[in-house]
Amino acid sequence: DILYGGQGADRLNGGMGDKAGSMMGELSGGQMQRVAIARAMVAEPKILFADEPTGSLDSLNSERVMELFIKTAKEHGTTVIMVTHEPTIAAYADREIIVRDGQISGADAAVNMAQNTQTNLNKASARTTK
Repeated sequence: DILYGGQGADRLNGGMGDKAGSMMGELSGGQMQRVAIARAMVAEPKILFADEPTGSLDSLNSERVMELFIKTAKEHGTTVIMVTHEPTIAAYADREIIVRDGQISGADAAVNMAQNTQTNLNKASARTTK
């Protein structure tokens, strides 16, 4: 069972007990990534921004990270905003916004409305500057 804070960090960083006190340069990329996620989670953030949080992790540790994010969101009200290129990781999300060729697609109605509003503002601004 993954728990919040220190106990969650223990689960997330399972098998790293022998690395306690190690310098960051002595850890693998995946180990450094797991330590960074654990540090962020211990701070009990209301919003967690995660850029490719599973990019250097194997499938087991990727699943652990996603389980921790989901549990934290449900139990502590943390909003997780995550960027990933992995469809299996994106599948964990409640909402998916896709950026393709610089354009937002697959977005929910609120994002579409914001885009339309910005387009209309740009058109209005162009008319007033002519």
